[in-house]
Amino acid sequence: MCRSLRWWAKMILTASEVASLSKWLSFWEYGEYISEALVALACFGEYTASFTTWFTNGDRERQRRLEKCSTLLLIFSVTSGLLCLIQTNELSGRVIGYLGEQAEEAAKKSENAITEANSATDKARTAKYIAAEAELAAGHANTLAVGATELAAKADQKTQSVVNRLAWRRITSTQHPKFVTALKPYQGSVVELIKLSDFEAGTFADDILSVLYDAGWRWSLNVIGTPSQITIGALPGTLPGTYGLRCVVNDTSPAGEALHSVMQAIPCVSIKSDPDLRFIGSMFVGLKPPP
Repeated sequence: MCRSLRWWAKMILTASEVASLSKWLSFWEYGEYISEALVALACFGEYTASFTTWFTNGDRERQRRLEKCSTLLLIFSVTSGLLCLIQTNELSGRVIGYLGEQAEEAAKKSENAITEANSATDKARTAKYIAAEAELAAGHANTLAVGATELAAKADQKTQSVVNRLAWRRITSTQHPKFVTALKPYQGSVVELIKLSDFEAGTFADDILSVLYDAGWRWSLNVIGTPSQITIGALPGTLPGTYGLRCVVNDTSPAGEALHSVMQAIPCVSIKSDPDLRFIGSMFVGLKPPP
């Protein structure tokens, strides 16, 4: 162990090695405390043997043995205490040296950062001066640029609007755990789900099934290969039956109320209440409505 510590002392320490040395430092410090306690015990034994009749009842032979044992204990305790002190000093020096190196390195990095910051400030001042001259020389161009920016912003808004309309319907990673938490108290509830074999509609339906699965709900699943006019949950004035997400909920029970609340949080959903529905809910995941 001592050889290992001396070997560490010759190395450039890493943070993990410093942590290990700190543990050994605590070990040797505890050793010092124990040695000092044994010294005190040995001194007490010698005092007892020389000046009292405690533990010996005045028997000279017993006093002599107690005195010898106390002396041996004192020698051992002092020796072990010195050993612990040496090891503690050695480890403390290494740890302190490491901290000093870290502080010196941090100071160098700080000086470099200050130098770089000053250089960046000078460059920024030069760039600001050049920019000011360019701004004065390009007044007319700036006016044209403002107009172009406004046109670009409008075009970007239109593009974003188109992207939003064309984006797939999904249950986000933020919505999923919230929906699961709302439905989980009613595990075992049964819903009916009908989906089209369309890729986008099927993916959206799978998102809904994933929420139901994680919440412990059960379902009856029907997949329709060819889009057709479905009358489940159809509302007057809505899109044809093959489009949109439509849901019929029996909200006379707490489970139905929870499902109704979850479905309301999904955009572009049509919800209808039916107290005579044999399931908690019946959902139809149709095609994404056209933009």
